Amino acid sequence: MNNFNLDDILGFELEESIENLTLAQCELLRDRGISRYSASSYLTPFRVKSIEDLLLMGTYNDLGGVEVITLDGDRVLFGERDITTLQGREEELIICQDMFCFLSLVELGIYRDQSAIILHDDTMMANAMITIHDEYSHARITAYFDHTVSGKSSFENLKSCFKKIIDGSPFYLDYENVNDYIMSR
Repeated sequence: MNNFNLDDILGFELEESIENLTLAQCELLRDRGISRYSASSYLTPFRVKSIEDLLLMGTYNDLGGVEVITLDGDRVLFGERDITTLQGREEELIICQDMFCFLSLVELGIYRDQSAIILHDDTMMANAMITIHDEYSHARITAYFDHTVSGKSSFENLKSCFKKIIDGSPFYLDYENVNDYIMSR
């Protein structure tokens, strides 16, 4: 597989690929502490139209946009920006700061069949709050945010609106995020 930088793929369109994740993509996931088996149910292979041999992996958001992960671990958004909502048990909801956080929770066995919201970036907090209010106000909510200023701020914003929200991050308190925790194991 050729190496491409972000400028090579920006402005192009994506299409789903029928191919499986490549060895290089599986190695990237493994380096992040995530098995191919944990990721394969949630990441879709995509091709960039007009660039031969460029296979990316990503997930659709609720507006049909796609957040892809490059081989460098960069995240790139194609199309509309939004959260990704996964429907599961309605009485439980987990909120993840990004896709690597979510995949880490899958790998750890914390995510099973609960409903989930993946923010993809901090600017999607308002969208998440609307979805929680409209669809999950009765659910037990657990948030997994980074131990950064923005992660703490995101959690406090949610806590101010949804008093019963639980901070799921104490088990990775010595790490910046749950993915750093899983990589250290």
